[in-house]
Amino acid sequence: MASTHLQLPSQPPCSFLVDQRSGVPGQRLLTVSLLMVLLAVIACSNAARCFANDAPPTAAPQSETARRDTFASRVRPLLAAYCLDCHSNATQEGELNLERFASVAAIRQDLAPWQAVVVQLEAGEMPPRDAPQPSEAERKQLLDWTRSLLDDEARARAGDPGHVPLRRLSNAEFNCLVRDLTGIDLQPAREFPRDGAAGEGFTNAAEALAMSPAMMTKYLDAAKEIAAHAVLLPDGFRFSPAQTRRDWTDESLAKLRAFYGQFTQDADGGLPLKRYLQALWRQRAQLAAGNLTLDSVADNEKLSRKYLAQLWQTLTDRDAPRSFALQPIRTRWRHATDESALDALVADVEAAQRLLWSSAIIGSYRDGNTVRRVAKDPPVVEQQTLRLNLDQAGLKGVRRLPGHAEVILQLQIYDLLRTGEKVTAEWSRPRFERQGQPTMLLRDYAQFGLQYEADYTPLFSQTAKYLTASLEAANTPDTPVATLARRHDLNSAWLQRWIALTALDPRDHQDDEALKGRVVPIAPLQMLDAKTPPNDLRPAIRGWQPRGGELPLLVTNASDKVEHIPGRAGPHQVMVHPLPEEFVAVTWTSPITGRVRVEAKITHAHPSCGNGITWWLEKQTGQQALIFAAGAVDLGGTATATPTEGKVKQGDTILLGVDARDRNHVCDLTEITFCVKELDGQQRVWNLATDIADSVHAGNPHQDRFGNPAVWRAVRGPASARIAATGSPLADNSTLAQWRAAAQNPQTHQRAAVLANQMQALLTGPRPDDSEHPDRSLYDQLVSLDGPLLKDFPFPGTAS
Repeated sequence: MASTHLQLPSQPPCSFLVDQRSGVPGQRLLTVSLLMVLLAVIACSNAARCFANDAPPTAAPQSETARRDTFASRVRPLLAAYCLDCHSNATQEGELNLERFASVAAIRQDLAPWQAVVVQLEAGEMPPRDAPQPSEAERKQLLDWTRSLLDDEARARAGDPGHVPLRRLSNAEFNCLVRDLTGIDLQPAREFPRDGAAGEGFTNAAEALAMSPAMMTKYLDAAKEIAAHAVLLPDGFRFSPAQTRRDWTDESLAKLRAFYGQFTQDADGGLPLKRYLQALWRQRAQLAAGNLTLDSVADNEKLSRKYLAQLWQTLTDRDAPRSFALQPIRTRWRHATDESALDALVADVEAAQRLLWSSAIIGSYRDGNTVRRVAKDPPVVEQQTLRLNLDQAGLKGVRRLPGHAEVILQLQIYDLLRTGEKVTAEWSRPRFERQGQPTMLLRDYAQFGLQYEADYTPLFSQTAKYLTASLEAANTPDTPVATLARRHDLNSAWLQRWIALTALDPRDHQDDEALKGRVVPIAPLQMLDAKTPPNDLRPAIRGWQPRGGELPLLVTNASDKVEHIPGRAGPHQVMVHPLPEEFVAVTWTSPITGRVRVEAKITHAHPSCGNGITWWLEKQTGQQALIFAAGAVDLGGTATATPTEGKVKQGDTILLGVDARDRNHVCDLTEITFCVKELDGQQRVWNLATDIADSVHAGNPHQDRFGNPAVWRAVRGPASARIAATGSPLADNSTLAQWRAAAQNPQTHQRAAVLANQMQALLTGPRPDDSEHPDRSLYDQLVSLDGPLLKDFPFPGTAS
């Protein structure tokens, strides 16, 4: 029987009749059309004759006389020669007896064996290989005669096969049919009666699939439901799992956003900036040299040629018009030293985009917008009042001179319209205002400015004498400062500042083996009491954070490779991250009494942004804290504390603290190395990374590798309690720090005098050029109006 095939029209016949204004007539017509298609399929599935093609024509029937003559003269002799030795009345191998077919009439009474004869002859299986074989002509003659007989008998017996009952599709077949036609698995037969089983036990037998009037109603209802899922289009229709216009719209928008999603990073269609910047960064040397084209880079990275070219031109074109939004971005791109800086660059670009543009949501063209990016065009005004609060730290839009508190305010104007005409602006009444005091016009600065100025050269011209007097004040604590000032012909208030700055210990309290440092108020410490949650992407990164907090303050890397979290986390190392209002520290609680050597290294591990960190080493005994080393680390820099030796008692604490510089904690991930070595006895070594990096979640406090419990602690404390300490000019190995160490030892007072003169030369001379030298930081702090010496100092003639 020929295969059944239903050919449906590629374009639904009702599509051009859809009424787009109301949708109702089109919906009805679609329902009727669907019902006609379904019924046609049901009807045509009843019998193959609806689809069957006519059988191919065969050879004309042979006359009965010719057939009998051929059988007697040719066919039977061939059977006797090649077949009857095995298939006779006596042998009947394979239960086949061909000797009993003595005539054509006998063959007609049992045709089945002759169908097998044809198969065996065609396959060459008979006669067996060890028996005599007929020639090809004989084999063909035998096959042609047998096929002719079988064909004639088939035509003679063709006719009505008997009763063929009308059947419908089973429920499963109907569901599959609708799914194949619509592309949606709607399961319309779920409301149909369950298909019964006929006597054979099959649910798809014709006798079990009768069509009743009630069943016809079910089919009509199913057609209506299917039509309700049709979405009418200007050129046809499609089918949807939903039935409401809102859902249909959402489906279209989802497809549209999915298409955009191949090339964007968010639902608003924003381009993945980091991918573009990474591609340009990796090839910028080749692009700048002309060895590579932007088109080839875009093709290799599967990026937009147009946008990549625009981005490259924006970042590198030095002749482009200056822009208040783009100029900082170009500067950051030029000064970026590694790929980790791209995170900050992406943030800058996105900030500029938010400032200049707004995005239309994909699929929504509200307010008449027909483009993805809409420029923000604020109304142009003829005048604008600018206010800048100079009392706040971290001023934006202004810069401070290194080592000074003066603020340089630069005001620039740009031709936003790029008309090419000369643009001018008039600054009207620039002035200083302060609450409770009269307004001071800039044009009157000559009348009031002197009270805000300080001449640094005479101010520091007697630095050596002030240092000598500070040492005398420490060794004669009962002598009033005013008396010392008159004795050395010095300013009493200025001497008091130097005494507080140097914080020398009285000679009676000095211990040659004790740690030397600056006494500061002890800060309240809190344990980090919550483990960081598991990180599926970086399981080796673990640590501690405050309960209820989101930012881990201490993390370790237990793996053998560098992890970027972001910021560099070295293998088997310890990292900390301060907060704006809290410093983070690691403490070592001494399990011994004796002399130790303290070593530390502090590395800023996230150099892409921020302003660096400050750090200090502190010994706590009871309620007293002594800072014996401190300093600052610039962006991406490293500080190594000079190894310090001293005596500790059992229970004393040595703290390595890290604080956010100027309360700016952005990108302040800091890798710390903290080591305490026992100089006597067993000469044990306590190394922070060795003890806790691979087992940080074992507890806080954490034991050391010698089995001593609660040796290491991860803690936090209020930043305000350590601002003075971490900002101390007694930075490690600075001239002032060396003078302090020499001044407290009677054997090195001669060297202290030399260092005092060096301090005077430093403060009365130019700023040191070497940015890495400790005296550079010392100079910046001491000559700054915000520094520990000059902050709020009552200079003669200044206003309160």
